[in-house]
Amino acid sequence: GDMQRFLWCLCSLGFWSTAGRLEAQAPSSAPTILERTARLHPMRYFLSLPEGWNPQRTWPVVVVVPDAFREFQETAKEFSDARGSLPFVIVVPLVLSGGGTAQQHKTDFDYSDSAWSLATKAGNCRFDEDGLTAVLKEVRALYNTDSQFFITGWEAGAHVAIAQLFQHPGRIRAVAVVTPNFIGRCVTPPTSGLADQESVIPVRVFHGENDPVWTKGNPLFATWPRLDSAARSR
Repeated sequence: GDMQRFLWCLCSLGFWSTAGRLEAQAPSSAPTILERTARLHPMRYFLSLPEGWNPQRTWPVVVVVPDAFREFQETAKEFSDARGSLPFVIVVPLVLSGGGTAQQHKTDFDYSDSAWSLATKAGNCRFDEDGLTAVLKEVRALYNTDSQFFITGWEAGAHVAIAQLFQHPGRIRAVAVVTPNFIGRCVTPPTSGLADQESVIPVRVFHGENDPVWTKGNPLFATWPRLDSAARSR
């Protein structure tokens, strides 16, 4: 099903900027990487539509969060190329909480002074929370995507992926993280509404067979038991 295709896409692993009116754009034979700013929030995102996209059906969407190097555009292209004929809409949001303090690495982002001002005032976690909500709402309206989404991230990107899992289990279809870093960033205690939801969300963790950071005694590997325990407690 979609989960299997998603994992296949993850394991496989044109730039165009929009301006003016907000409108859907169908892909050409060669997938185009679109860059947008959400209409209701300053969060920017890259988007790639699958071959044959049309508004007559509902399309699965996968949110991809890069590691601390924050190569957003390159990541969008990698996943777009690996997708082939699979039906996924790919969204790569320019999140702030996926690596070291974003304000110390502003050149990694294409944000205006007003966006940075909002992030400073609200905090990076709130900026990402509100921004992702706005981006996904916009993508759903423009491209008829599922209300639930798949999400993947590796290393520092797991900060965002796991926070979304814990904060919004109702809108997550499945999670795949690679050598995840988990320190509870942007995670708040569950509300009664979240705790009462009776749903099972597939979460798969990948790592390289010979990856030195994923061995006992390594600080990154040590985050996995904490992640597993926190997830099961919810």
